[in-house]
Amino acid sequence: MKYIFLLTLSCSSMNGMEKNIFANESFIKYSKKTLGEFEKTPNDLQGVALCHNGKIQEGLLFLKNQANIKKDDPEYWNHIGNCHFLNNDYMKAKFYYTVSLQTAEKKNIKYPSALNNIGIVYLSQKNIKGAVEAFTKVHQQAPELAIPLYNLGQIYLEYGYFSKSIECFVKLYGMNQKDPDILSSLGSAYSRNKNFVESEKYFKAMSRSDLKGYPECVLDYVRTLIGLNLFKDSKKILSYYGDKENEEYKTLEKLINEGLKK
Repeated sequence: MKYIFLLTLSCSSMNGMEKNIFANESFIKYSKKTLGEFEKTPNDLQGVALCHNGKIQEGLLFLKNQANIKKDDPEYWNHIGNCHFLNNDYMKAKFYYTVSLQTAEKKNIKYPSALNNIGIVYLSQKNIKGAVEAFTKVHQQAPELAIPLYNLGQIYLEYGYFSKSIECFVKLYGMNQKDPDILSSLGSAYSRNKNFVESEKYFKAMSRSDLKGYPECVLDYVRTLIGLNLFKDSKKILSYYGDKENEEYKTLEKLINEGLKK
């Protein structure tokens, strides 16, 4: 499964990579250099940036020191949950996400970030039904958010519900037609649904460097091109895949060589 995103939300104040729709909602796709810049911010984003940069205890200590002034803010508890999640402590992460939701409820507001992140905890615990229910509920609460819809689409794609995954990714494509996560997801979903013409359209919209960043999608792209009998093109795309000893790589290479002989 490709990236599944934690929601941070307040990243929107730090915006924005034009190509990356998720940069406004999550730290996950930020580089260590960019995270380092956010480590210097004089607010609770500094704490969660430290955690995303691997400095878990330093980040948690920073957040702990803000408890007196931030304890009534659901986002504060969500940040603490994210730090514990990044430390692979899923029980503590879920606890703090629940505190975040309870804090929001006391203020009579919705806070979809924490519910999205509980969905990720469920996913990490192989509770697929719980994850789907959480992401679906978040999307219903906040349809303007990209991350919950993306997470939902990735689950559908992973477990073979290709039409449902396409429905999610098409909605995201309507939000941003340049994001490589969306383009690669659409390409893969259409490929696995045997709609090779549509699949090729989205893969072709990706740059070579972006495509190389998604090894699973390289293989899906190759399957698409083989399905279209474009064996010469498929051989070129397969060269982007790094692991030449991978069994799927070898299988596709054999199909391509057989196709080129025809």
